[in-house]
Amino acid sequence: MKVGDLVRSSKDTSLSDSVGVVAGYRKMSNVDCFGKKLKWVRVFYPSELGKKFSPADGIFIIREDHLGVLSESKN
Repeated sequence: MKVGDLVRSSKDTSLSDSVGVVAGYRKMSNVDCFGKKLKWVRVFYPSELGKKFSPADGIFIIREDHLGVLSESKN
């Protein structure tokens, strides 16, 4: 998964079935889950802009394993 990829959130998130674009990564070195380091991805969801409980910029931090790639960026 890389910046610019089109992704869909899994049902394990509050944004289930929402489509967004990977905007970057966030390092969280102190988070372990069953001995694995979790990767966190910054995802821009245009559909969340202007909603009451969403960030103003529409960017959420989601675990990489809760995202599925729909289309890869050509960059």
